[in-house]
Amino acid sequence: MSLKQECIDIINLITEPLKKDEYDLYEIETDSMRDICELTGEDVTYGDCFECEHYGNCKYKKPVKVDVSFWDYADFQRNYVFAKKPSVSKGICYINNRKQLMAEMSQFKKEIDQYKDYYAEFGEQYSDFIEYAKEFGDKLKQEYSFFENMSTDILPIVFHTDFAKDSEGKTNYAKRGNFTSIGKQNMINVYYCMDDLEDTKRNIRHELLHYFLYMSDMKHLDDDAIFHYLCGIYDAHAYKEMGEEEQVLYDKLIFGIPELEKKCKELNCKDGAFKNNRDGILLVTGRNRDDFSNKELYDYGMKILSMIYEVKEVDVTEDSNN
Repeated sequence: MSLKQECIDIINLITEPLKKDEYDLYEIETDSMRDICELTGEDVTYGDCFECEHYGNCKYKKPVKVDVSFWDYADFQRNYVFAKKPSVSKGICYINNRKQLMAEMSQFKKEIDQYKDYYAEFGEQYSDFIEYAKEFGDKLKQEYSFFENMSTDILPIVFHTDFAKDSEGKTNYAKRGNFTSIGKQNMINVYYCMDDLEDTKRNIRHELLHYFLYMSDMKHLDDDAIFHYLCGIYDAHAYKEMGEEEQVLYDKLIFGIPELEKKCKELNCKDGAFKNNRDGILLVTGRNRDDFSNKELYDYGMKILSMIYEVKEVDVTEDSNN
């Protein structure tokens, strides 16, 4: 019996007991062409690589002929080539004797057993994460008028159990999520989502704020004042320093909005007055003046914010004089 046929038979013996329901699918292909990423070594034959910066114009996707290819219709993949003089490609397992085959099959069984247990838990958590993202999105819609037209029925969010990769295919341990937009297609990625539940929820809030602001035609980057303000409200970890202009706007927001709420309570304003004025302030700080068709509305919102902030400066002067 050839090493190739023995490999196929052993894989079938390992995977057959794991088929517990109709969704436990495994596929073995022989003599097939696979697309391998030269940066990461990953099999990207069935992946669109949307989150990669080389997406759409990739020079790293390399077609490789393999003898045996295994795929579980998710993330567990193995590609084997039986050759005495392999032309080494990253991500391909080369086997040229039975001892190597037995060692690989032993490791294959160990990893797929661990993988099945891990991803059974991941499947349960995935639906919980999606539900949490929807609930948080609905909360934003209810709280802020400029988000009220957002849809949370289908959110473009994908959860990953592994870490992110940088442009060279190296693991990026610092990045726990990102929001990308290419043309009309948006994508939210949340990485390493099974490590810490609360940290993952924080990452979800962070990336959804990016997405909601972007879809509302507002400033949405990590160094924008309105993003920092909302991250502070929802414990969403805004980590990037702001430039001087955005920092000034942020300082005005964190003082001005609580002061506005205080004044509305003192004056016993009508229901909704605070939220309407607050949203007006957030709207003008979240856009540039050129983006407003109604320049008077923009100027009015900035005037309110500046007037409130001037109260702080007067109070500080008076305190120092005393």
